[in-house]
Amino acid sequence: MADASSVPDTPRTNGSIDTDLQRFGNQFNQQENHPANAWNGSSVEEGEDTLVLAFLVRLDLQMSTGAAAKYCCTACLGQFKKLYKIKSVDLRQWELTNGKKVCLGVSNEEAMLDIQAVARKKGIPTRTVMDERSAKTVLALGPARATDLNPLLLHLKEI
Repeated sequence: MADASSVPDTPRTNGSIDTDLQRFGNQFNQQENHPANAWNGSSVEEGEDTLVLAFLVRLDLQMSTGAAAKYCCTACLGQFKKLYKIKSVDLRQWELTNGKKVCLGVSNEEAMLDIQAVARKKGIPTRTVMDERSAKTVLALGPARATDLNPLLLHLKEI
């Protein structure tokens, strides 16, 4: 049987799980039942550093629920892989603190691209997913601090 030092890193641990649990465990336990963690379209309390991965789904394409779910999953996996490659600290913390996700509806492609441009200027990671006809269907934003995402997303409704 191999000792712990010879076990390859996995996306979940990327090192010592004991250290990660000590570092983020107390923070997670404090945030788990905090009322500000429920995304309901209103702003999160000032100073809250909850990490959120947001998916903006185009409503003008009138996708079925299954199609929207498929594109959101593709966006999530693509964003995760991209940020994992560069060893993103926010991705790691987001993963260890139960990975908060939210799906929001955006009216059209132009509105989606406007939000993407502002997010990129703020340094928020983005990823766009296209369908078979090369139409942009879903935009993934984050993981990023809820306080950074709120100004961009408050006018959108959860779907």
